[in-house]
Amino acid sequence: METLNIVVAEILLCLALAWALGFLVAWILFRKAKNKYEEAISELEENLSYLSTSNKNKEREITILNLKIQGFEETFTNDMNRTKHNINNREDIQKNSQNTELLRLIDDNLHKVKKK
Repeated sequence: METLNIVVAEILLCLALAWALGFLVAWILFRKAKNKYEEAISELEENLSYLSTSNKNKEREITILNLKIQGFEETFTNDMNRTKHNINNREDIQKNSQNTELLRLIDDNLHKVKKK
């Protein structure tokens, strides 16, 4: 019985030692892999952070450019309206000057007729 206890104790000791060595080897292997993956993940997180910051800056630039475009459109519309108004004023002035000239001619002709 004593021998059986010694054999069982030695088998259990060997199993415990094998389990401890297996655990140690697995821990070493997984730690190396974990470190590689953590480095890759941190690099990807940095890239993601940079890209999100870059996107925010691009969105800000796009917003600023859109506001500038709206300002240019408003200025262009106002300039077009002023130009149309100026063209209409010039046409009115030309019509008035033609009418004034016709009235002057008629008046001159009336004075001539009265004098005769």
